[in-house]
Amino acid sequence: MAQDFCVPTMCGVIGTDSSALLRQVPAAPLPVLADLQGLVSLVDRQLSACRRNSTQLAVMVLQIENSVPPALFQAMSERLRGRLRATDLIFQVGVQAFGVVLLGIGRSHVVGVQRRLQRALDGQYGVGDEQVHATVRIGIAAHPQPGITGAELVRAATPSAN
Repeated sequence: MAQDFCVPTMCGVIGTDSSALLRQVPAAPLPVLADLQGLVSLVDRQLSACRRNSTQLAVMVLQIENSVPPALFQAMSERLRGRLRATDLIFQVGVQAFGVVLLGIGRSHVVGVQRRLQRALDGQYGVGDEQVHATVRIGIAAHPQPGITGAELVRAATPSAN
C-alpha cells in the first residue's frame, strides 16, 4: 500500500491521496532591490559562477509603463513568478520594475521567454472592483560575451537604455 505524502508547492500543498485538495497559499513577496545597482551586484556574482562553470546567463529588466497600485504590482509579480522556472532569480527593483536572472539560458531562448512574458503581463487586471490596464516594457541581455560585466548586461537589458 502506497503511503500518503504531501508536496509543498508555490501555490499550495498537493497530496497523493485523491481526497487531498490544492489549497491556495499567498506567495511570499519578492526580494526587493532598491535600484538597478543592486541587480548589477547580483549579476556580477552570477557571471563569475557562469564563467567558472562555462554556463549561460540571461538578464531581463521589466519596467511597468504606468503607475500601478500595490495590489496590481503584487498580482503582476505572482503572474511573473508563475511563468518562470524555479531556478530563475526574480526581484522587485525599485517601485515599478522587476529584475530577472535566468540561469543556464542563452540569447536564443530568452527571446521566447520575453515574448511569453509580454503576452502574460500586458493587459487588464481586476483590482478590487476596478479594471486596471498595465503595460510592461521588457529588455533582455545574455552572456556569454567575452569581458562583459554585470553593469553592461543590466544596462543592455534596461528598456529605457535601449
